[in-house]
Amino acid sequence: MIDPQEIADTLDVSRTPIQEALTRLEQEGFIEIIPQVGIFVRTPTSEELFEKLISRAVLEGLLTKWATPRIGDEELRLLEELAELMNAGQLTAEAYSLVNREFHNVIHVASGLHYVRLLVEHQWNLVDYTAVIDFVFQPENMRRSSEDHLRILTHMKNREADEARKAMEAHVMRVAHLLRERWRG
Repeated sequence: MIDPQEIADTLDVSRTPIQEALTRLEQEGFIEIIPQVGIFVRTPTSEELFEKLISRAVLEGLLTKWATPRIGDEELRLLEELAELMNAGQLTAEAYSLVNREFHNVIHVASGLHYVRLLVEHQWNLVDYTAVIDFVFQPENMRRSSEDHLRILTHMKNREADEARKAMEAHVMRVAHLLRERWRG
């Protein structure tokens, strides 16, 4: 159970900013506030996570479509470097996760769609919060992910916005279904 007064005392601040932060965490699905009972860390259900991932697939597809005609040569070179790093097969699951997120982030920023980026970031954080990195980034999954990234990058380099969107959506949907199968099994 989370004690707002203890947090306020530890940080030497009033309860107001703590309550505001806790309200935001509740809105984002990280905690649950039950009046007259307490504040608890919340674990999202597998179905919630699946729905967030499929909605993220669509949103990331949109970001990719918008980024494709806008992305510069420098960002494309960075994507190539990141894709090569992921394709080398030398990264731990945690390191792959960080490089993977940077790959996606380069595309998100290039899209110029700030609000959609924030939505994706929130959903990404919630999935990371569930600590499924070691499962998602097992060797076979990293190999398939790397192939997906190369496909997305190729379409972006060729300025094929719709194909890049479809490749990104398929990439994130593959992860959504992978996790759904894990949760069911």
